[in-house]
Amino acid sequence: MAIRIGVDFGHAVVYTDSFVVAVKLWGISMKDIFFVVFVVFALINCLKAAEPRFIELVGHRDAGAALDTVNSITFSPDGKMVATAGADGTVRIWSADSGRELQKMEVNRNSAWFANFSPDGKRIVTGGYRAHVQIWDVASGQRLQQLPVAYSASAAIFSPDGKKIAVSEIGPPVFNPAGTSTIHFGDQAILIWDVESHKQLKKIEMREHNGGAGLVFSTDGKKILTVSRDQTVLIWDVESGKALRTLWGLMWISSAAFSPDGKKVATGSGEGYVRIWTLE
Repeated sequence: MAIRIGVDFGHAVVYTDSFVVAVKLWGISMKDIFFVVFVVFALINCLKAAEPRFIELVGHRDAGAALDTVNSITFSPDGKMVATAGADGTVRIWSADSGRELQKMEVNRNSAWFANFSPDGKRIVTGGYRAHVQIWDVASGQRLQQLPVAYSASAAIFSPDGKKIAVSEIGPPVFNPAGTSTIHFGDQAILIWDVESHKQLKKIEMREHNGGAGLVFSTDGKKILTVSRDQTVLIWDVESGKALRTLWGLMWISSAAFSPDGKKVATGSGEGYVRIWTLE
């Protein structure tokens, strides 16, 4: 914040970026003027302390990629780190305080779509376009595990206890007879993996549900909701793999979240509305 003090047409004037304070000189002692200036400087210091501070995390655009888009960003559970996934095919871990790059993971040659921390912040799950889902050690940057998918993964998240990973799998695209354009993506499914044994526990088919837009665990880890581009949100039972509830929107639904007690779901859609749904 720039500060200037001067005398202008019989006034002592304090100029800042935000305001101007003028004190009339006639009939006022210099002692009073210095007091006013002191108060103004104290106010300025308070304003400077309250100014938002930001740091820039620069890295995804230096890899020579055709696009330098940052596709996702998330804080670690303790708030000390930030994970970003970029169109350059990398996931990077940053210090939230200094902005220093801590780790760089080469996810694939295409685009990294997401990066999500485990509940303890020690691991991160990544994936993207035409890439398998991968689990990484945050401290070392080493890949710990790879979970195969049929074509791409639009999302992958840890369960609240960190013992499972849910993956939104997208099958290969289906082309028109001439092979010139895509009609739709192939079969979609939710894959449930055990983190320690590396075994796939369940595959929930979503052939009639274009569930590639989002994936959320309930707090107790017993339910999953999938956000679809077909104007629906489906709630699934993790153990049985059965659909428990369908929430309909008038237009495409872009986001959804469970309440902490799992009894409500909030959805946002292309209508410009947010709806709160009661499940019980």
